[in-house]
Amino acid sequence: MLPHSGNIVSYRLLIRKDPITGQSVVISSSLSEKMDLFIRKTDWKLVESLMYSSAKKCPFCIKNLTLEAPKFPRNLGIPEPLSKGEAIVIPNLYPQWEHHAVVILTKDHFILPNQITGQHLRDGLVCSLKYFKSIHQNFPESYFASINLNYLHPAGATLPHPHLQLLVSSIPTNHQKLLLKREIKFSEKYRKRIWEELVFEEQKRNQRYLGNSSGVHWILPYSPLGDYEIRAIFPTSNFLDLKEEEIETFCYIVSNIISKYQKLGISSFNFSLIGYLCTKFEKSSNITFSIVPRQNIYENYRNDINFLGFLQNTRFLIYSPEDYFCIFQTIFES
Repeated sequence: MLPHSGNIVSYRLLIRKDPITGQSVVISSSLSEKMDLFIRKTDWKLVESLMYSSAKKCPFCIKNLTLEAPKFPRNLGIPEPLSKGEAIVIPNLYPQWEHHAVVILTKDHFILPNQITGQHLRDGLVCSLKYFKSIHQNFPESYFASINLNYLHPAGATLPHPHLQLLVSSIPTNHQKLLLKREIKFSEKYRKRIWEELVFEEQKRNQRYLGNSSGVHWILPYSPLGDYEIRAIFPTSNFLDLKEEEIETFCYIVSNIISKYQKLGISSFNFSLIGYLCTKFEKSSNITFSIVPRQNIYENYRNDINFLGFLQNTRFLIYSPEDYFCIFQTIFES
């Protein structure tokens, strides 16, 4: 409780611990008025300006790509061109991981969130899985994999042209390492997969469970990484086992989520699909997906992660998942 203009003002904080990772978040809906002073609505004219100004020299645009498209080394066994529809896979010129490729999702440079279609994402994922298969055939020890997206600058994108980032390695990222440790420990103790047990509990409570699409479960996390985060749990841990129906339905739902984000005024987001390229962890693990909005674009926008999130790995949020459950539940009602 704090004094304010001669009155006592009280704030209610929720501190929640993620049931999978054990990491905590702080949620304070009562501070939404304060945050309105610092987090403004998206300036869509500024978004358009950023897209137009970067188009001329964009290496992902078709006119530039045909002149300067990088090639994969032959020893990777990647078929070229590796493409489907408008999606095309190229090596990352500035790799950040053992095997790092980029999937250009569209020929168009100027794509707003609600223009990223299910077909764009489906073709991108199909290309991603072909890339994974080629890498694993030639480097079978590289079985930690993820499919990632940074949309616009606040999410870490260097270019606004929509593209996926594909990571494959014999070493997991720190987050995947933590997940795997928790998954294996739970499986050895209870002879169950921790994600399936989480889904069962969320279905039973019916507060954050959104629905099931082609075997993929969609939930709002009890302890989100960001406001309006949504997660999905696949029935398998192996990317190479994904079925066409699972991929197609998943991609159209993600497209609907992104469109809903734009209706909420959200202009930037990240997502990650995390899994494996082997059956080694099938008894303990699942492919998981998370999509999280980032800071809105406006003049002099601030970063949404401060010392608490960056140095102490604890997120501060405004909304609990129960607050926005009804917003996203409508996607699964039709």
